[in-house]
Amino acid sequence: MADAPSIIFVDDDPNVLSGLRRRVRAKRPNWRLQFCDNGEEVLNLLQSRHSVDVIVSDMRMPVMDGAELFRKVSRLYPEIGRILLSGYADEHANLLGTSATHHFLMKPCDDQSIINAIERALILRSYLRDPYLLGVMSCLPGHYLWPTAFRNLQTTLYHEGPISEENLSHYAMDHRECVTFIQRYARREGLIGENSTATLHHLFEVLGIESVKALALLFEIYGNGDITVAENDPELIRALIMAEIAARIGRHENSEFENIDASRAASLLAHIGSKLIETVLPNQSMTARHIADKNQCDIISAEIDVMGISHAGLSACMAALWSFKHEIIEDIAFHHRPESAPTGRSSTLATVYAAQHFAREYGRSGRLVKEKYPLSERYLATVGIGEKWTAWSNIARETVRLHEMR
Repeated sequence: MADAPSIIFVDDDPNVLSGLRRRVRAKRPNWRLQFCDNGEEVLNLLQSRHSVDVIVSDMRMPVMDGAELFRKVSRLYPEIGRILLSGYADEHANLLGTSATHHFLMKPCDDQSIINAIERALILRSYLRDPYLLGVMSCLPGHYLWPTAFRNLQTTLYHEGPISEENLSHYAMDHRECVTFIQRYARREGLIGENSTATLHHLFEVLGIESVKALALLFEIYGNGDITVAENDPELIRALIMAEIAARIGRHENSEFENIDASRAASLLAHIGSKLIETVLPNQSMTARHIADKNQCDIISAEIDVMGISHAGLSACMAALWSFKHEIIEDIAFHHRPESAPTGRSSTLATVYAAQHFAREYGRSGRLVKEKYPLSERYLATVGIGEKWTAWSNIARETVRLHEMR
């Protein structure tokens, strides 16, 4: 049992814990389950000795609610999966909780939904322990691991308690160019007016927490804190176009706001691993690209052959380090090979896959890369989007056209 997954359930209602203990043990007898009735007990367990893979917590608890617990866990034990259950009707309360949460489930939810969320967390946790990936991460300079603007945003969101407009205003004053960069992206999508100077709080409301976090990261990693450098980097421009396509497809499908946020953020971060690999392994990265071009094979295969890792794997590993949601980490990890993802019919992964395909097809090098990345008709049929493809393609073509006019 030493290697069995370790899960902690937290709820101040003993009847809820009793029911979970009985039902989850019956369905997953190999899991090591622990049950706590308050957040302080969880923190004491973690501090003492316990190796824990996933925590599942209720939101509403006295003294320390689930949001506060997860803010503390994210700071002290960022590798632990965090799943929040909430019955709140208050959207602001949910926003506070999900900022430090990998997965969010609205109560009432059935046992299988909870088990599925835990299993996704466990699969991704195992995937992201690859020693080659961890080796590359250990060589990254500090300003790539924790860029200043992003680190300060994390502190504001996770560690200072409830998010207030005052805290966000202070952040915006300290990081004006970063916030301007995020505003300009929001204008691209038509989410704020051309002359709007939307507050950071409003940007969270129209883009979502995950997208704002991802944009802050890109600003620093590609632009090194300089908005002119950022907006002229071709790889960053590609990421912005891909994200915009994903978001516009999501809105066309009337997707939930959280799903649009997730697919946009995953699209923004999907290729950040390429930038980081070029920093740590420049010669091997160049060799992999040369092999992919020469042999007309996909870049993932070439990267793994040359380095033992792929940019998708490193992007996902970094997204986990940066506490993005499990859904986003999965979408990043499998954006080239969605049929291999543990969640077989993820709508957000399908959107990210489509956005990447269209960004290639309608980009300047579309004709050159199309043969290297044939469309997976089988995957499209599996997720049921084959009939939507033409409409999505038109959305993407128009998005690229608008970008070229700007």
